[in-house]
Amino acid sequence: MPRRTSTSSTAGTSSSTRAPTHATVERAANTAADADADTRTPAPKRAADTTADTLAHEDSSGALRSRCPVACSLDLVGDRWTLLVIRDLFAGQARFGEFLDAPEHIPTNILAERLKRLQAAGLVEAVPYSDRPPRHAYALTERGRALGPVLDALADWGLAQFPGTRRRPRLARA
Repeated sequence: MPRRTSTSSTAGTSSSTRAPTHATVERAANTAADADADTRTPAPKRAADTTADTLAHEDSSGALRSRCPVACSLDLVGDRWTLLVIRDLFAGQARFGEFLDAPEHIPTNILAERLKRLQAAGLVEAVPYSDRPPRHAYALTERGRALGPVLDALADWGLAQFPGTRRRPRLARA
């Protein structure tokens, strides 16, 4: 039940009902969720929860999670970091340390996971350049290079929507 608070008005005092705070609503939702946790089916996996063996747009049987091409595309490249890694590959960056130098400062564990996921999806290939220690350079595959027009369109939209932004220089199609 919402708490009542007293507020003063010019004519005297009156009481009004204050809307529940975000924390109150969240606690109520968590309590309700805990009450029926045994009867719920598990939530579908998010893209960040997947392994290289099962891509985000597929369930464990290999079936598509959705028949919508936008949803499937977003399952693969729609998280916070993946398109930035692809952007950097188009810009000629190829080594792990070069990706870390990007101004967005991707955490190392996330970068490693994204590169593995992009390899598993066939968008990126890893080419060894050192045996000791083992190190790889990364390059876009033909399937990965097909994202070029998508990235260009997103950059064009961003330039129009966010004054002061600028497009990073890009090499010819990677």
